[in-house]
Amino acid sequence: MHADASDLDRPQRPGNSSQLVRWMILGGTILLVLGPIGRRSWPHEWARWEAAKAYEFVLAGKPDDAMQAVERILEAVPDADEALRMRMNLLSARGKYPEALATCNRLLELRPRDLSLIMQRSLLYQHLWRHDDAMADVATVFEAFQRQAANVDGVGVLAKAAGMSLDREQALLMAN
Repeated sequence: MHADASDLDRPQRPGNSSQLVRWMILGGTILLVLGPIGRRSWPHEWARWEAAKAYEFVLAGKPDDAMQAVERILEAVPDADEALRMRMNLLSARGKYPEALATCNRLLELRPRDLSLIMQRSLLYQHLWRHDDAMADVATVFEAFQRQAANVDGVGVLAKAAGMSLDREQALLMAN
């Protein structure tokens, strides 16, 4: 069946209005549920993208541009993890160890159990001739590794008691 010219001039009737209302209700419900989540996570997502751009400046040998980009990120999102880490590394590379240490301590407020940050702080303490503080951080990391090893061994013992056979890597995954 084909349409003649008079059918093409006639305005088309909209589809079922109840179906349109259903789609509008569904869309509104999705916005109500996901809207607050997106609003909270959007600044951090933006910060991650901007930190990637700043890293491109580092790779291009433009640390000043990278630092400016990082500072812009931190103005908008003060607790942006990637930007804080990059700021710490850029300051450390410039020999600005007190500022790098302050940034590292800010990161540790956000992630107190991050062992890599504790080790980085230990290195910053070394640069500042604060050897006792540096050794305390190394001891903290060492104790954490010992506890993790004990957890892994404990998982292995429990698995063996349950009749399971796990290698160390599987026990490590289960311990975490």
